[in-house]
Amino acid sequence: MIRSRWKLAVSVLLALVGACGTSSAPAGQPPPAPAVAAVAPVPVVPPPPAAPAFPLARGGGHFVAWHQSTKAIYRSDDGHTWTRLPGEAALQYGWTPWLAADAAGTLFTTSLGSRPDLQRSTDGLAWTAVPTTTPEGERASFALCAGPANELFTITSTGQTFRTTDGGATWTEAARARPVGARGSGGGFGGSCAYNAAGDKLVVQGWYFDPQGPVLAVSSDHGQTWTNVPPPMPRNEATAVMWADNALLFGNYEKVYRTEDNGVTWTESTPSPLYATGATSHGYNRWYASDGASIVVGIEAPSTTLSGALFYSHDGGRTFETLPLDYHTDPTPQASDDTIRVTFVPHA
Repeated sequence: MIRSRWKLAVSVLLALVGACGTSSAPAGQPPPAPAVAAVAPVPVVPPPPAAPAFPLARGGGHFVAWHQSTKAIYRSDDGHTWTRLPGEAALQYGWTPWLAADAAGTLFTTSLGSRPDLQRSTDGLAWTAVPTTTPEGERASFALCAGPANELFTITSTGQTFRTTDGGATWTEAARARPVGARGSGGGFGGSCAYNAAGDKLVVQGWYFDPQGPVLAVSSDHGQTWTNVPPPMPRNEATAVMWADNALLFGNYEKVYRTEDNGVTWTESTPSPLYATGATSHGYNRWYASDGASIVVGIEAPSTTLSGALFYSHDGGRTFETLPLDYHTDPTPQASDDTIRVTFVPHA
């Protein structure tokens, strides 16, 4: 009986061993590796995007520059790196001395002459004429700036100011910045104007002769009243005025002046003087623009002896870096007829 039970146990054991042997490796080969449960792949997290080398312009806007001689349009998102757009500016009137953009991102320009022959564009390349009424009053040359959507402002070589809120279709005379009798240089006009970023403050600047003298004035009611600001220099000859945050900036051919107390005190930008690299004098045509916050750019047109330059600031016009700007081929290299204009285009 015991012997029979032992034989039965051995038979069961051999059966188990045989069953296991059906999955074992053949003789002389290593046994297969045990099965490993599948491991979920580790998700790849992309690195964060690199911070821009230079701060971008306020609110996603950009700068646009126009070069008269080549009819070239340049664009920059940070004021430091510029790209020439393909094609030429198809301006209706050929030569334009002012360039401005309103809060909706629409560009405006006007021809040189006795009335504001306006043109508008959404890209700086294709331009269309704006049917407009000529402002009533003395015929003069106009400086142009833009603020809230469809709001434009002009100051003239005779001291008049005009405002439109319908994109230039109709104009209303505002308060004069200078009394009757003011006159600009040779019937032309050395002047400029600018809105702040909020569009609720306006500065006008004009270079007039005696007896009225020059003007630098600020308005907080769209030109209905003016507060005179002592200019940083007696001649008050600026190439452009602008705003950087709450500071008023006054740019000329040598430097940029900055005031935060309405002209009681002015500080000068560095380096001084502000010339193109290697130059010992300035060119004859320079313009500035600000994004209304911290970025300020100035562009000087090339001349027969100077190659032109880009002046860049990201601290509100306190300090500047001087850079080259690619003007490509000047079709009239023996004539100092180049004009450069630059403006900030808000993101609508």
